[in-house]
Amino acid sequence: MNHKIAVIGSSGSVGVTLQEKLDDHPIFSQSQIDTGVESWSSLFKDKIKYEQKIRSIIKQADLIVLCVADEVALSIIKIIDDADVKIIDCSTTHRIDPDWTYGLPELEGQRKKIKNSLRVATPGCHATAAILTTAPLYNAEINDISCIPFTGYSGGVNGMIDQFEAGEGSTMAYSVGKKHKHKPEIEKYANKKMSFQPIVLNGEKQGIHMITTLPNISPQFVIDHYRRAYDQEPFVNLLPTPDTISIRENNQTNKVSLYVLVDEHNCQVHAVLDNLGKGSAGAVIQNANLMFGLEENCGL
Repeated sequence: MNHKIAVIGSSGSVGVTLQEKLDDHPIFSQSQIDTGVESWSSLFKDKIKYEQKIRSIIKQADLIVLCVADEVALSIIKIIDDADVKIIDCSTTHRIDPDWTYGLPELEGQRKKIKNSLRVATPGCHATAAILTTAPLYNAEINDISCIPFTGYSGGVNGMIDQFEAGEGSTMAYSVGKKHKHKPEIEKYANKKMSFQPIVLNGEKQGIHMITTLPNISPQFVIDHYRRAYDQEPFVNLLPTPDTISIRENNQTNKVSLYVLVDEHNCQVHAVLDNLGKGSAGAVIQNANLMFGLEENCGL
């Protein structure tokens, strides 16, 4: 079947990576819609032409993927309204919206919801790692959780990519003292409060290596819950702890690696994924496959 897909905002890191994955997809590669727009942020300034373009895309597409800033995503959804077209939104706008389906199939009961939904919000990259680490422990009372994600610069805040690609970046903590934009979805879907401080690594374009400390909890308890949650999952792997763990090990894939180890009296979990793969563009493909009734790993 020909599923017509339009990507709005294909020039950023997520959009470019998604376009590559769509081009390699055995089904979606044949059914993409060329929006004919080089810069959505520029078109956004001309309200009449902007709305005309969106309405034209709605008429052609079976699925629209939004890879744009929050305010642009909001404006597009306002125009789309309740049109009978599937939407996957990569912005933060709808991730905790009760009218949207959260696009993390590995959460209990979520896969079926995604299959039956017209509106899916793709999780944030840090949120994906944090939720997959803590969601299986949903009902366990764990306090003082510390979560430190080390990330490539493509997962950083606005302006960071240009800074690093110009050779002016350095390893740094960012969003210091602020509530990171992924925390609301983490706290909603993991049912946990935690300290959260991302660090961007110089010399690394992509990848996330998140270290989560779970105080006063047995590693075996965590391992048992992970096995129950993920043994049948195609993309989440619980692995023996090696001597070294690389931020790059899952780059260019949709995989997530989980390692559980003892840190004195605490349990420490290392989660590794590609922020441009399972953390964004790969998740779009995974969700689109489900929404169209395809094999979940198709093209991945």
